[in-house]
Amino acid sequence: MSPTHSYPPSPPEPPGSLRTETGEESRLTGELRRGAHQMLTCDGYIDMRSIRAIRRAKHDVVPVAVTPIGGGNIPGTNDSKRHVEFDIVDDENQTPSDAEDVGGVAAMNSAIDKTKLRLKRSFELVLRNGHAVRFEAHSAIVALEWIAKLRALCGYWSRRHLVDAEEEMRLIETVRGVVTPKHKHEGVDDITDPPRIGDFWNWCILEGCRPIIKAGRLYQKKGLHKHYKHVLVILTHGHLIRFHLKSTKSAHHHRSRSINLIDSYTYSGQLAVATLPKEDTSPEPTARRYQDGLEANDTDEDVTFIIWYRSHSSQISQPSTPEGSGAEYSAKIRPLSGKHKMLICKARSKLERDLWCYALNAEIERLARATAARERRLRDTQGI
Repeated sequence: MSPTHSYPPSPPEPPGSLRTETGEESRLTGELRRGAHQMLTCDGYIDMRSIRAIRRAKHDVVPVAVTPIGGGNIPGTNDSKRHVEFDIVDDENQTPSDAEDVGGVAAMNSAIDKTKLRLKRSFELVLRNGHAVRFEAHSAIVALEWIAKLRALCGYWSRRHLVDAEEEMRLIETVRGVVTPKHKHEGVDDITDPPRIGDFWNWCILEGCRPIIKAGRLYQKKGLHKHYKHVLVILTHGHLIRFHLKSTKSAHHHRSRSINLIDSYTYSGQLAVATLPKEDTSPEPTARRYQDGLEANDTDEDVTFIIWYRSHSSQISQPSTPEGSGAEYSAKIRPLSGKHKMLICKARSKLERDLWCYALNAEIERLARATAARERRLRDTQGI
């Protein structure tokens, strides 16, 4: 992400300032829009689970490569064991010299040993593919805070990845039975409580209370006779953002493109399968096991859905008002007979397919309500 598109947060309010309910709602809306802007302008992403260790820098030169761990960050490999526990290296205890670093360029220029001070301000991310990435913080104390926070996040997402797959499998087993004999993942405790479907069908999909409405991995192709590609998809603020997942050792996955969901719709089931060539579908269920341990046994009809959309520029709509705002949303109104584009998607299971369709339809409906003036112009233009 370039600095011009970083979209920093709003400065904090002065102490003692009066907070109102309208102001809090406005701040929340601003934060949601800021997160959506960041994702729409980013260059790519790094999976927190591809980080093996976080440590303070110890050498003047960044190591080009260390010993690869667990076969690298290859999307097709089985990482159910490699992501069980995030490695915690030796504790980085604070030293008196760390507290003496006031931070900034002035302190660096006045330091006697600039190399040593720069090392104290630096920390490294050791990736599972064997490479290391170094960052320099404002001060040594800030570097230690980065290490502590990033370690907590890596440990959380490594475990959350397995727990989510376990919960989804339990929901699938209540409906369709066990695909294969049950086995226990390392690091995941046995759960005796019945699965709660409310945890999977999150209410924030309707409320829109998070910048990321839905995220996950899908298999997509842009035409009937193209090949499926493994991608990570993020649904945010009326847009569908795709990231390439290539079978390489690179930990950085670049952003492919974003789709504006205005004037789009989605469908699944028999209608979606009927759209595809017969050789691309099979009526028989296929047992599948994915890298996080998820197992499913669904037919192509159960996991396929299609998105029809039109090309529009990426822009975030403003909330509409009863007076009929939303006119500032400048998406071009195209003829109803105009050409659509097709995005064919396959989810990992029927449960995930249903959730994706539910989230997409909810976001398309929210986008239409937020651009009420444009919807009226659309009806008037086409004489509906």
